[in-house]
Amino acid sequence: MTSDNPVTYERAGNIARITLRRPPVNALSLEVIRAVVAALRRAADDQDARVVVLASAISATSRRRTRRRRA
Repeated sequence: MTSDNPVTYERAGNIARITLRRPPVNALSLEVIRAVVAALRRAADDQDARVVVLASAISATSRRRTRRRRA
């Protein structure tokens, strides 16, 4: 997937990892939902993927810091 895509797809061994990359909160816009669906389809077509992990590129600590800054 391209670098401007809000979602990345990677596979290591039998594990496919779909990562949301939309700081600060990974809001589910139509663009993100479409990208997630495309990544899930890619995982479904990937004969070597046995597990799909949906992850966020933003840690819980980062979210807390962002919330504090806004307050």
